[in-house]
Amino acid sequence: MAATIEQALAELPREDESKTPVEFGCVTCHRGRPRPTSLVDELTEAYAEGGVEEALATYDGLKEKFLLQGCYDFREPALNDFAYTLLESGDTDGAIRALTKNAELFPESGNVWDSLAEATLAAGDPEQARIYYKKALELDPRNRNAAAKLESLER
Repeated sequence: MAATIEQALAELPREDESKTPVEFGCVTCHRGRPRPTSLVDELTEAYAEGGVEEALATYDGLKEKFLLQGCYDFREPALNDFAYTLLESGDTDGAIRALTKNAELFPESGNVWDSLAEATLAAGDPEQARIYYKKALELDPRNRNAAAKLESLER
């Protein structure tokens, strides 16, 4: 699309050929990104190419390059959503790795700890899951999911 617009602008007649040529750049949809994709899509693609460590390295690289530019949303849901795709595909270890990174980045988020607890429980570690659910409730006492899961684990 950008190439088509650029070509159309170049073909417009100019009154004064000495004027600076018109330059065009796509800002609204790409905001400087090479491709208009979401952060979760980028992470999923990197994961397919090299596993969870490649995906997390991609996250770090994109964050370093694009943070505060409006290109990608680096808030906690991005890694959470990515981790849940891993969990749903059966890669509990990868999901735990991504959620652990998210907990390091957002240690005050009860939701992040709740998600880490769910993945840990899915991996078959109820003792560690219990610790994470307690942390989630400590940060967000209204977290009904964490309260219910913790109650069922303590029976």
